[in-house]
Amino acid sequence: GADSRKIIHDNVWGTNSYEPWEIALIDSPLMQRLRYIHQTGLSFYIYPTSNHTRFDHSLGMATLVDRIIENLSKNCNRCRIDKIDRISLRIAALLHDVGHGPYSHISEEAYKNRDEYKIIKRYFKKTYDVNPKPHELMSSLIVSSDIFKNWFKKNISNSDFVDKSIFKDIDLDAIAGFIVGSSKDPNRKF
Repeated sequence: GADSRKIIHDNVWGTNSYEPWEIALIDSPLMQRLRYIHQTGLSFYIYPTSNHTRFDHSLGMATLVDRIIENLSKNCNRCRIDKIDRISLRIAALLHDVGHGPYSHISEEAYKNRDEYKIIKRYFKKTYDVNPKPHELMSSLIVSSDIFKNWFKKNISNSDFVDKSIFKDIDLDAIAGFIVGSSKDPNRKF
């Protein structure tokens, strides 16, 4: 049902469990398009069995982030990460590659030298003291966009399968900052 977790098997990370709100993100067109973007660019034409996608990678990153959080919680008393931060970090992991265009990093060559992109990149450097890669910047812009925030509110935050008292505190702007590696968020606890 809508209140149960879903199991997804992964060749690298094994059997992993995802919350219903994560499945809603995973099932979104924004994430599903990553199934068709090869992580290895065009190398799959030469190495046909090297068929890793940005979708596979994103699922794996959510699992890896959760394992890091779990190990920190077990092995470091001052490293406890609360439920809201855990959810936020898993969202950032799932969405960190949504800014990739066709052929992964290859498409970045089409826009990274454009004046518009350089202006946005300077803004990120000045505001957040980061120097993001093109796809990270694009992912951050997508996650912090009004369109995505409205979709998230309608399909995740206000859904029946989340604890609304927790999801009211999920800050997509902070998550967008996590994607580019920002540590300038004054609300950030870690």
